[in-house]
Amino acid sequence: MAPTIQVPVEHTFNILENVLKKRTYITRVLKEREEQMPSGEDYNQMEVNLDNEPFLQPLDADDTKASIYYARQKWTRYCKHRHLGNWRTAIRKKNCGKGKMMLFLHWICKTSLASRRRPGSKRSLHTYWRDFKMLYRRVNGEYVDANDRHEVVKYIDGTLKVEFKLRTTSKSKPVAGPDDLLLLLVQHWARDESVFPTEDDRHDVATIMLF
Repeated sequence: MAPTIQVPVEHTFNILENVLKKRTYITRVLKEREEQMPSGEDYNQMEVNLDNEPFLQPLDADDTKASIYYARQKWTRYCKHRHLGNWRTAIRKKNCGKGKMMLFLHWICKTSLASRRRPGSKRSLHTYWRDFKMLYRRVNGEYVDANDRHEVVKYIDGTLKVEFKLRTTSKSKPVAGPDDLLLLLVQHWARDESVFPTEDDRHDVATIMLF
């Protein structure tokens, strides 16, 4: 016969008391949530407020913030070079037409891409254009005009591509083949006299090469 376990009466009362406290707390929280629920009139007013809000600032990721920051830095230098005044005023919709955008990209080709040893990439210029559009939208609260966007893209793919000999192919990235891997392993195991802190490090390097 299995032994009988006697539970003290005090423990039973404590368990029931804790359960009752939790249920009371949950009931109170649910009641507070119901009281905080907006009414139909509140939702009507919220709808009016949202309709009157011209532009909601998005919650940008860190990479997006960095791209917008560097685009603003380049735009500021461009405005200073052309004596356009404050960068924010110069990028306003009424002051920033497609011609100014095109010449901004032309200035980037002259200052950034043309100074490199090899021709710049058309893909890089499209990246500058994408970042500028994000900056434009944050300042004006709307996208660049669709027709202006198409014209700028044609200017990049046509005039700037020819004038600055922009590369249209991706840069070659040679990788090690089987023969190269064999040479690396022979160098690593037989000829390399480097001292590793532990022998595990030598195995780790070889494993990374194999992967």
